[in-house]
Amino acid sequence: MSETFDANRRLAEIALWADGGARWLDRVTETARVAAPRQRRVTITLDRAELDGFVSGFQGIARALLGLAQPVPPPIPTGTRRLHLVR
Repeated sequence: MSETFDANRRLAEIALWADGGARWLDRVTETARVAAPRQRRVTITLDRAELDGFVSGFQGIARALLGLAQPVPPPIPTGTRRLHLVR
């Protein structure tokens, strides 16, 4: 059985992931911003897994948004229609 695609649910997942990423970046840079409030740059070090997670997450957001921007195909007929061949 295939699951029906739910655009609203997918958009909510994207929003939650993006918000979580932004909140994480805010937390990890807060100490540096407080320590040097006049600095215009903050440097953080990411583990390779963290970086890969961010990159794949942002790529997933882009793919999902592109998919949602595509026109919706017409519904597949569910009734059983018999074809009549003309001879």
